Amino acid sequence: MNNLVDMARTENCAVTRSEVWNDAAIGINDETQTLFYVRGQEPAVIRTLVHLKDIKQSRVSVVSRTVERKSDSQKIIEKISLVLEHKSNARPDVILPFYDADSDGLSLAGELQLAEKWVRAIGR
Repeated sequence: MNNLVDMARTENCAVTRSEVWNDAAIGINDETQTLFYVRGQEPAVIRTLVHLKDIKQSRVSVVSRTVERKSDSQKIIEKISLVLEHKSNARPDVILPFYDADSDGLSLAGELQLAEKWVRAIGR
């Protein structure tokens, strides 16, 4: 959370809504429409700042695979990300990971619902 606060300070604003989970945090300043995202531990911290006025659309991306068993099949979610699509096609999408089975373990703890909540919070 301290990383979010520090990022907001550099933009001369404050985090008005935020969420912390696993090794990540996301926050927004509603007035300036600035999104802050932090994931990881020092020294490998990923910090992302997004001006939402530049974003056309947000969506949740789920990467999964199906495992076939003798009697049925099971869907296994490998990654969940919040994808922010820029208004300008020249700029790449911003991908904010919410869950990665390789680093977060094999069991989900509400990350899909959390990503969907932030799509609604962003309002695009």
